[in-house]
Amino acid sequence: MKPVLRHGRTGLYFQGGASWTREVDGALVYRDVEAALDAAYTSRVAGLELNVLLFDDPRYTLRLSLDEWFGEPAGLSQSSLTRRAPADNTIANETLCSSTRRCC
Repeated sequence: MKPVLRHGRTGLYFQGGASWTREVDGALVYRDVEAALDAAYTSRVAGLELNVLLFDDPRYTLRLSLDEWFGEPAGLSQSSLTRRAPADNTIANETLCSSTRRCC
């Protein structure tokens, strides 16, 4: 089981620090679902999904929209939830983990 975070609007996976990737193989894998949920909740990043990769086959990936789960990300108002992603599809200045290692 591999819990990773994905931005629902851009489809990018969180890599660590302020880095994101299109490839799930490059995503930061959290030690467990609880660590991924904690990072997502405290990150203040709207539009995140928890993806739990059960096998290498994407048909067996569980996806959970965290805005719906948490109600709204910690520290965010409704107006900040509607902001747009930059044109280059990066998610600027949004950090989910200070480490760039597979940890948390």
